[in-house]
Amino acid sequence: MIRVLLVECLLGAIAGAIAFRLTFAASRSPRLCWGIALVLVSVAFFLLPSSPDPWMVRELGGVLPGSPLSPLLVRSLHGLCVLTGAWLSWLVIRARIRTGLEENPRFRDFP
Repeated sequence: MIRVLLVECLLGAIAGAIAFRLTFAASRSPRLCWGIALVLVSVAFFLLPSSPDPWMVRELGGVLPGSPLSPLLVRSLHGLCVLTGAWLSWLVIRARIRTGLEENPRFRDFP
């Protein structure tokens, strides 16, 4: 069951990072990016299931215990993974801004 949760967390972190980066590329507004990340957290919290799929647990070689994890903990874990991905993406964007790779390309053609 831990493998399934690990895969779900990695996918959530990737989704958070991609959404944050695409929003930043479109708007250049950190507040809007974090707003989109929080919307994704609420979507992950309310729409993702609160327990791993039993078929997927058996497929990855796990056994189904009596689900020792509470549903609230699993849902919170999904949201935390999305936030972690967005935070890592924000760290990368800040490093790119410091090095000058995220400058506005509109005025690059003037000497």
